[in-house]
Amino acid sequence: MALTGSVVDAGWKFNPPALLSVEQAAWFLFARDDETVRKRVRRLILRGDLKFVADGSRYWVPWSEIQRFKGERGEIDT
Repeated sequence: MALTGSVVDAGWKFNPPALLSVEQAAWFLFARDDETVRKRVRRLILRGDLKFVADGSRYWVPWSEIQRFKGERGEIDT
C-alpha cells in the first residue's frame, strides 16, 4: 500500500489518525513506503525506539511517537 504525498498532506496534515500502521509510519518517518523502510520501522519498534500498540501480529504506532521521533531528529516543521 503506497501512500501518495498529496493524500497524506491533504487529509492528515491537520487531523492525523491516532494510530498509524507500520506502512503509514514508514511514510511519515522516512517519506517512503517500501519493504526496506517497513522493516526499518519494525526494527525500531522491536528495539524499543518507537512505542507501539500490538493487536495480534499487527503493530500500530501512535501519532505522538511519530512527532517525538521526528522531533529528536530535528525534522518537525510545525
